Amino acid sequence: MANQFASRGCRATIISTPANAPDAIKSIETRQLGLEIGVVLIKFPSKEVGLPEGCENTNSLTTKHMIQKFLVATTMLDQPLEQLLSEHRPTCLVASAFFPWANKIAAKYGIPRIVFHGTSSFALCAYASLFREQPHKKVSSDSEPFIIPNLPDEIKITRQQLQDHLKEESEVTDFARKVEESDLTSFGVIPHILFFPFMAHGHMIPTIEIAKIFASRGCRATIISTPVNAPNIVKSIERSRQLDLEIGVVLIKFPSKEVGLPEGYENINSLTTIEMMDNLFVATTMLEQPLEQLLLEHRPTCLVADVFFPWANQIAAKFGIPRLVFHGTSFFALCADTSLFREEPQKKVSSDSEPFVIPNLPDEIKITRQKLPDFLKEESELSGFARKVEESKLTSFETSLG
Repeated sequence: MANQFASRGCRATIISTPANAPDAIKSIETRQLGLEIGVVLIKFPSKEVGLPEGCENTNSLTTKHMIQKFLVATTMLDQPLEQLLSEHRPTCLVASAFFPWANKIAAKYGIPRIVFHGTSSFALCAYASLFREQPHKKVSSDSEPFIIPNLPDEIKITRQQLQDHLKEESEVTDFARKVEESDLTSFGVIPHILFFPFMAHGHMIPTIEIAKIFASRGCRATIISTPVNAPNIVKSIERSRQLDLEIGVVLIKFPSKEVGLPEGYENINSLTTIEMMDNLFVATTMLEQPLEQLLLEHRPTCLVADVFFPWANQIAAKFGIPRLVFHGTSFFALCADTSLFREEPQKKVSSDSEPFVIPNLPDEIKITRQKLPDFLKEESELSGFARKVEESKLTSFETSLG
């Protein structure tokens, strides 16, 4: 399974005990083709539970008494596992069904825990039905057949065919109950997406709509806003909140005064001069630390940040989460802009009125230099900013899933 994940572009790490590690390493070495897959060790407390040193696999156990000690030893792996999660910060934990305590540890780090079962889907359904409905307790003898409920066909069995822990209460029954409960609560992490729109109506409105879509699909959506822009956002999401969707707003202070803008000038639509617009862009570069603080407090699963915040990539990477870029324009315009920025065909014509073809598009699209924005025609501060934006588009969502 780890090989399958790695072959799909994930980074896979297998947790093993020292005695089991050689087999795990040998298995991945024979299949590995440059895949990101490895092994980390965790100490198995054999001695602490009265097992011989190196007794770290059920295949080496010879008595029921040893099996009980072995299961006790696995319950002592919670702290070492927590330490590994703290060091490696994975995106997801796939833990055996025999580690029911793994749910709480995964939840502590805000990641899903997927349960691995070493049996078939049919066997799992039958077992879950027996454990919950307990039809075997409604028959008068061990040899009387009964139907396993909630299956698509009539499956009959007798009590004498069941495992002991299903027939009578024991320590194993209690452990099985914990396993069953962990099945029901595993993968119980709601993705939390932070949305950070640029301070302009043309950027905020579509970002809010995207946040609503995420919330309607079961995610928790939080929109970052400045105080002046917040009332409009709150009003816009009011209907979604009435439908019990998890969507809300958190505030971030906008440094209007610090860049020479009047107090309360927090939206590009309120600006009246080019100089004021330049000041607003400078102000957005001062939002790095406040954004980092928000990520530290909220620990989101993903950050959707506006294209005009190229520095958001580094902050998202610091917290090990993907950063998605929001663009307020069409896909065609993005392709044309990217081609002009990288190939610079506008610099290969002799005049502003000479037509040229925008390269790398599926059809022949011609344009003249005089139709381009100034930053694409000559170097300026805006050109430098546009270059950072372009670079951030190429490196966004660069978090390796592990």
